[in-house]
Amino acid sequence: MFLLYTSITGVLLHPIAHNLHTTSHQKLKNVLTLRSTFTVELKAVRDAEGGCYVSVDVTPNARKSGVKGYNEWRHSIEVAVKAPPRGGKANAELERVLGEILGCRVRVVKGATSTHKVVFAECKADFARKKFEEILGLTG
Repeated sequence: MFLLYTSITGVLLHPIAHNLHTTSHQKLKNVLTLRSTFTVELKAVRDAEGGCYVSVDVTPNARKSGVKGYNEWRHSIEVAVKAPPRGGKANAELERVLGEILGCRVRVVKGATSTHKVVFAECKADFARKKFEEILGLTG
């Protein structure tokens, strides 16, 4: 499972798409077809003793809490939380949201005052990776 395409601000780029001698609409359709046939390797989840580490980009003060995407460039899971970033409320909400998704205890271990964080989840990396892939629609 390797990243074989690039997306920048919603525009997909692929060498094959630039060589097509068809309309822009057809090029986009071909690129979208190509994208759907490839899978993305989730590098945000790493093995650790007693669990796994997950790289997370957090958006506080969101309308709804939950996983909203995967940042291919930073190799991190994008999570929105309703709580404000004051007094550890956003971190607590992040731990709660990811804990519910993974069904295990989760705690912030790096980046307590940053939007880019590393959390430790007390579950196997393969299990966490599979859960995130299902939520993000990255599985075939």
